[in-house]
Amino acid sequence: MVCGGWELRVLGALEVRFAGRALPLGGARQRAVLAALLMARGKAVPLTTLVDTVWEGREPASAVNTMQSYVSRLRALFALPDVDRTAAPRVWGVPGGYRLVVRGEQIDALRFEFLLAAGRRELAVGRAQPAYELLTRSLALWRGPVYGDLNGLAAVQADVARMEDQRIRAVELLAEAELALGRPEAAIAGLQELALAHPLREAVLARLMSLLHQNGRRADALAMYRDTRRRLVDELGIEPGAELSGIQQRILGC
Repeated sequence: MVCGGWELRVLGALEVRFAGRALPLGGARQRAVLAALLMARGKAVPLTTLVDTVWEGREPASAVNTMQSYVSRLRALFALPDVDRTAAPRVWGVPGGYRLVVRGEQIDALRFEFLLAAGRRELAVGRAQPAYELLTRSLALWRGPVYGDLNGLAAVQADVARMEDQRIRAVELLAEAELALGRPEAAIAGLQELALAHPLREAVLARLMSLLHQNGRRADALAMYRDTRRRLVDELGIEPGAELSGIQQRILGC
């Protein structure tokens, strides 16, 4: 159980849970307010920024009053009776805006980042088993696309991209840990899943090609290059970059 029984989850659909139970967050606009406060990571968010996040330049004349209503509902959400108020998240009013006060360990994205950093450090000093365990725990926190159905909002897209980049790095590091533990097929399987989700991400594809070749799957590696090149040319009108082309040339030269 995380601190005080509270969990604020963004690695998937936006959720607030207490004692393992999901609490009602209301409609998309109210959830967008919570997302904006969470993205600020404890810093104040101006009222104008919250309005822009929710209505994206199409706010009604009643936007400020409606925003105050959303904030009041969030405050009520965190004010459950018979709970330790010192551990509960709180929405504080500040000059010109609001601030979400929440403990870092209560937010799944921050727990993910902590576990990812710890796993990276363990791997850097050659401790593959602890690295594997930490990275596995970090990835287990993911339930789907960051912020769920809110990830199309312009205000959250930079945070979505940043968190997805970190998830990809966690999968790559987990593959390195699997290799160090003598499990190349598990490493390949993890990277193949990643490549399916990101078929134009050349760094992932290059690492997967190398692993396939190193483990006696030369034909599979070359087939991956051909498929990737065709996709890049057809969808983006570009040839593979130097890293991917270099690996193909090394494989052909063997």
